[in-house]
Amino acid sequence: KGSTMHVSLPEEVDPKRFRGHAMLIGAEEETRSQPPPPVIIVEGDFLELGEKEAKALVPFDAAFDRGGLVAVEPADRKRYAEVLSYLMAPQGRLLMCVVEHDAFADGRLGPPYEVTEAEMHALFDKSFDVRCLQREDRLEADAGMRSRGLTRFHESIYLLTKRAK
Repeated sequence: KGSTMHVSLPEEVDPKRFRGHAMLIGAEEETRSQPPPPVIIVEGDFLELGEKEAKALVPFDAAFDRGGLVAVEPADRKRYAEVLSYLMAPQGRLLMCVVEHDAFADGRLGPPYEVTEAEMHALFDKSFDVRCLQREDRLEADAGMRSRGLTRFHESIYLLTKRAK
């Protein structure tokens, strides 16, 4: 027994290496009657995970998102927030890092896409208490972002706490 960790693996990692230590759950499995092993590997489209499928998994007491939300197309963010709310246990805490910036030199807006404090509240206030822990100007410290033509680049860290229903 013990804690369960949810992981996703890059394509080059062979999931067979985890046999005996993990259970592979595909889209066809919606429920499970036995407790999970120490690691669960879920394969599929994160945005397609519904509330019913999420309940078949062990809910997160804590999670860390750095590079997740900012990589999601803005049109899909509401769905991303819904899926996170399904996966988090009541009172579960999610530490999320997002960025705010102007357009890149080539005119693209991302990735990483900008996520403002107002958008964090719009996306997550329904299910979470949202608190900004830190907002820092990172333009001088991040030569990579400066080289992409940004003139404004802030990183913000939020603590989201799932409300009990």
